Amino acid sequence: MYSLHVLCYGFTDLYLKQLLDYPLLDARIRPVILKALLKLSIKANRHPRCFALSDRLQLAEHPTAAGSFGDVWKGKIHGATVSVKIMRVYQEADVEALLQEFYHEALIWRQLSHPNLLPFFGAYYLEGTKSRLCLVSPWMENGDITRYLKANPAGINRLTLTLDVALGLDHLHSLKLVHGDLKAINVLVARSGRAVLADFGLSSVTDSKILQSASTSKAGGTMRWQAPELFTGEKNSFSSDIYALSCVFYEILTGSLPFYDLPTDVAVMYQVMHGQRPKRTSVIEDSVWNLMTECWTADPQERPSIEQIVFRLRDRPIGAVPTDTASDWSPWYTSKFRSSMEEHTLFLSCGSIDDWLQVRVATIIFEQVDVLFVAQFTQSENSHGIRSSGPIFSARSAIHSQAPQ
Repeated sequence: MYSLHVLCYGFTDLYLKQLLDYPLLDARIRPVILKALLKLSIKANRHPRCFALSDRLQLAEHPTAAGSFGDVWKGKIHGATVSVKIMRVYQEADVEALLQEFYHEALIWRQLSHPNLLPFFGAYYLEGTKSRLCLVSPWMENGDITRYLKANPAGINRLTLTLDVALGLDHLHSLKLVHGDLKAINVLVARSGRAVLADFGLSSVTDSKILQSASTSKAGGTMRWQAPELFTGEKNSFSSDIYALSCVFYEILTGSLPFYDLPTDVAVMYQVMHGQRPKRTSVIEDSVWNLMTECWTADPQERPSIEQIVFRLRDRPIGAVPTDTASDWSPWYTSKFRSSMEEHTLFLSCGSIDDWLQVRVATIIFEQVDVLFVAQFTQSENSHGIRSSGPIFSARSAIHSQAPQ
């Protein structure tokens, strides 16, 4: 069967791209099939090419910012202005291992569509070298939220921005995804003034120590935003995200870093482990401060959930309202961008695909998808062969129904 996976690899990549951009596929089904196809690609010891952008990338002369895992540059690709994060890879021999982990994160990022999450266009290999991995996303002219607030000190509803950030994290947590590196420099501001989260998921890639992080600790973010349990070796979690979220609220509302009065991360860690938290300032109302301090509770189990935080931000007495404009991007924003870079449309006809595939090979691919993942939906141990019902069969039927008769 392994040799068959290798044989089908090229077609697996084709179906992966097709499924990523198929507009009628049920949202619950897409991630399952994508994971199955990615697993087939891994078994063949190959990486899916559909994440890579092939057009020529032009970079500005100097980086615009330094992120946790790489420097951010302004660039142009296919006439579009984009943000390019060049990842810090410092173990040349382990580039393939990095790519293996990155594509898992890219698979997740490509599926996300939310007004408060930064879209992902794809990956680019600078100078054609795998060790110069770049992540390409829309350019945010307003920059990160700290820069935005400094440039616009008056007339900005900061509570609205805190709710924007919470709504983005709420969407991630609803999908069982941990951000892992929440801080103001990873919150960007779209043209509409809406706050959007960036860099979600990349902290898990750095666990391999293949990427060089600007962090001073294993857990992914810098110490000023880290929950106390991360200092004792615990992994990032929903609860540690909540702690960091409150630190981001602090930055938005006060314009200062958490523990701005402490010069070093070591001093911050000492204070946090001894129960100290950022100092309150007069600009933070009682109701907001009470919520923030609950998020900083030492016991992770005692912190509120993101759903509770969103509810309390919206409810009185806080009464925050989200950014009152249409989303800056449609659900198919990234697909349209990638389509503009292709000589032919990404939506290849299923009839053409079936012309390339022998019927038996296509059948086996979907059979493997069904065997690998149908248990997630049916909770049944019996998943042999091609099913005549269920979400994966429905997805296959939906795709092949587009083929010319």
